Amino acid sequence: MPTKEEIYQQIADFNKKSSDPNDLNGISKQDKYFFVDTAIAKVRGEFFNFLLKDSELKANIPKNWKVIDLAFGSGSLTSHLILEADLNPDKIAFNDKNLDEINIDVEAIPNAEIFDFDFLDASKFPKEKFNLVVFNPHVGSTGDNRFKSGLESIDSKYIVNFDGSLEAYLTSESKDTSELKFAINEKNRVIEVTSDKLTNPKILEVLDPIRVFNYYEVRYKSGSSEKWKNKFDYKTVLFRATFDKVFDPKGILAFYGDENIFKTLFSDFNYVSQLCPDSGKILFVATKAISDNKTILYKKAGNNYTEVDSCKEVGVAAEEGDLDEFEREIEEISNEFFQSSADSLTDLVKKPGVIIEPKESYLISDEPLGSLNFPYKNVLLKGVPGTGKSRLIDEWIKNRLGLVNKNHDNVLRINIHSASSNADLMQGIGITSNGGQVEYHEKTGLLMNHLKLACQYPKQPFAIVLEEIQENSLNELIGDLIYLIEEGKRVDLIDYVGKEFESFEAFVNQISEAKSDLEYVRVPYLVKTETKFRKLIFPANLFVFCTSNYRDDKKVVEDNLMRRFDLIEMYPEYTEALFFDNEVKDFLEKLNFGILAEFAAKEIHPDRLIIGHANWLKDKVTDEISFCRALLKAIVEFKDIREIEWSEIKPVLDDISKLPFGLNVNLISQTNYKELIVALQEKAFGDHLNG
Repeated sequence: MPTKEEIYQQIADFNKKSSDPNDLNGISKQDKYFFVDTAIAKVRGEFFNFLLKDSELKANIPKNWKVIDLAFGSGSLTSHLILEADLNPDKIAFNDKNLDEINIDVEAIPNAEIFDFDFLDASKFPKEKFNLVVFNPHVGSTGDNRFKSGLESIDSKYIVNFDGSLEAYLTSESKDTSELKFAINEKNRVIEVTSDKLTNPKILEVLDPIRVFNYYEVRYKSGSSEKWKNKFDYKTVLFRATFDKVFDPKGILAFYGDENIFKTLFSDFNYVSQLCPDSGKILFVATKAISDNKTILYKKAGNNYTEVDSCKEVGVAAEEGDLDEFEREIEEISNEFFQSSADSLTDLVKKPGVIIEPKESYLISDEPLGSLNFPYKNVLLKGVPGTGKSRLIDEWIKNRLGLVNKNHDNVLRINIHSASSNADLMQGIGITSNGGQVEYHEKTGLLMNHLKLACQYPKQPFAIVLEEIQENSLNELIGDLIYLIEEGKRVDLIDYVGKEFESFEAFVNQISEAKSDLEYVRVPYLVKTETKFRKLIFPANLFVFCTSNYRDDKKVVEDNLMRRFDLIEMYPEYTEALFFDNEVKDFLEKLNFGILAEFAAKEIHPDRLIIGHANWLKDKVTDEISFCRALLKAIVEFKDIREIEWSEIKPVLDDISKLPFGLNVNLISQTNYKELIVALQEKAFGDHLNG
C-alpha cells in the first residue's frame, strides 16, 4: 500500500500533466479542469483534521466512515481530507462522469471504488448512505464545458426549508390555502400547486416568493391553464435529489467552492464551520447532527486555527511576524511613486485651463424604494395597436413596482425606431473638436447608464420600457444584454449595500473575482488601441418591459427573445365601463368579430387585423364626430398600412346593422374606399375641410 506522501506526490504529478497529450508544454490538467492544487488541498485537510478534534463535533461524528466524492477530478481534496484526518474509511467512492480525464490512480487509496455517474441524475446512484460527502463543483464561466456543473446560484429569498409540508408552511405564514391543492411529483422532484377557482396571479400571491421548498421546485397552474408556471428546471433541485439519496443525515458535508453556491445547495445545514481562504476557494464543513444553529469562521494562524468574526479581518499579504516588513515595503513603494511623479504632477497643475478634480467613487446605496417583488423580470407585450400594452406597463410601474408614476427617474422609456442603434442604447464613439484637433471619446448609451444606476441602488426597482421593438432587431440594439437578462444570470447586489468602489468597472471586477459563478459578458473599449475588455453584469432589480405591434414583427418572435421573456398577447377589451355607452362597445366588438370571421380562411392569424380599443374609449369617442374620426383611422389603416382590398373589408361593413349616436348605417354602405373615407371625413371634420 502506498504511503500518504506517495499518494500526494502521485496526485501532484497528475495535476501537472498537460491536458493535451500531443503538447507536453500545454496547459496543465489542473489549470484547464480546475482540479484542486495539492498544496491547497493539504491546508484544507489539516483544517478538517483540526475540526474533527473539536469536542462538540467529535461527540457527534461517525465512528466508522463511508466517504463519497461526487465530482472528484484528480481526487486531491478528498484524499487530503481522509489522509490528514487519518479516517481509515470502510469505503471510499470516487465519482465523476468524465472518466476520460480524471485521476484513476486514486484507486491506490485503500477501499476505493470508482463511479462515473452524473450527480444531476439521482437514479444512477445506489441506495447507499455515506457519512462524509465531499463536493467541489466547477461553476465558473471558463474551462472545459464537460467539467462545468451547470449549478446556479439562486437568491436565498426564493429558497425555503421547513420542517413540514408546503401547505403547513404557508398556513404558518398566514396565507390562505383553502383554494389550493398540493401534490408531489417525486420523479421530477416538483411540488405541484393547482386551483380550480384561483387565477394564476392569485395563486402566485399565495406562493410568492417561494421557488424552491425543501429542495423541491414549486410550480403552479390554475384550472384553465395548460402549462405549469414557475417552471425553471433548477439543476440545484436535481443535485439535491442525488445528495439526499446518498447523504447520511448524521454525517458531515465537506463543500469546497463559492459561498453563494453553498447557500443555494445547502441552506438547510444549521451547523457550519468555514475556513477563510488565503488562496483557492472556501472550505465549508457542515452537519445536521448538531442542533446548534451557527456558522463559525476560522483563520489559519501558524500551525493552528482561530475563530474570527469576519473573513474580512484576514489579510493575505501580511502573515504573522511579517507585518513590520510588509509596512516597510509599502512605504518604499509609495516614496518611489511620489518621487518619480512629482515633477510631471507639478507641470500638470501649472498648465492653464487644466483642473484636477477628485475622482467620483461608486457607492452602493442602502436607500430603499418601492417593491422588488414583481415576479416577472422580462415581459414582452404583443398585440395590434391600441390594446393597452403601454397602459398595462404603466400600471405595473405604479402598482407593482411601487414607483410614483410612469415617468419616475427609475424608469427609462425608449421608443424604438428604424434609426435606433446600439451606439445610442449601449455604448458608442463621440467626436468633438478641440482647437481644430478631432478627438474621440466613449459615449455611454441610455441603457448602459440606466443599468449602472440600477446596480448602484439594489434596494430599488428600476425599469426599462422599450416601445415598438418590431421596428428594429432587439439583438442588434442591446447586444450582450440579451444573454444577461435571463433571471438565472442576473446578479443580486444586496450584499454589497454600503460598500464603496473606485468606479463601476472596479466594482464589477471585484465581485466577479469574489463570486466564481457570477454571470457577466465582456464588452470592448471603443477608443483604446490595446485589446482589452471590461465586464458587464445585469442587476436583479432591473425590469425589462417591451411592446410589439402586430405588423411585420415575425423576427421579434423568431429571435431568442421567447426563451428570455414572458410573453403576453394583448387583445381588445369590451368592458362596458371603458366606453361612453354600450353602442360604441357593441360596434367595435361587432367590427372585430366580423374581421375574424371574414379573414379566417385568408389569414393564418386573422387576429393580427383586428382593431384595438384605445381610440374608442370614453374619453375619445363621445359623439358622432369623434366616432367618425376613430372609424376613419381604422379604415385608413386597413387601406394604407395593412393593404387590405376593398372587396375583403366590404363584407365586414355590410354585416353591421347599427351605428352609435343615431348615425345612419348607410354611412358605411359605400362602393369603394374613396367614397367611405370622403363620407367619414365630412362627418368628422365638416366645414373645416374647406379651410
